[in-house]
Amino acid sequence: MRLLKSHVVRILRRGPVRYVEGQIVQDQTAPVEVLGSIQPERNITKIRETFGSHIEAALKIYTTERLRTQEKGCDADVIDYDGRHWEVLEVRKYDDLIPHFKSIAILKKDET
Repeated sequence: MRLLKSHVVRILRRGPVRYVEGQIVQDQTAPVEVLGSIQPERNITKIRETFGSHIEAALKIYTTERLRTQEKGCDADVIDYDGRHWEVLEVRKYDDLIPHFKSIAILKKDET
């Protein structure tokens, strides 16, 4: 029995940062598709307490593949959902009955 219907999640993923002739260069954005389930985050108060009061909306994304957050050397993945762009801020791994990753993505500032 499947609890959540999976569908294709479209991710805009930037390549890693590298140095070319002493200059920092980041590879261009490339679309990546993974199977997952997207749900609106209903507890926006908790998200604001964790990530800041400026957050207007957030999503929960459940996948079998780890999404990227902002880290040294690469930008966070951006989820293309409902005609808007959502930036991945947090990823947690769950190794229970159905191993998966739960990610939190917020609406990017220029998308409000």
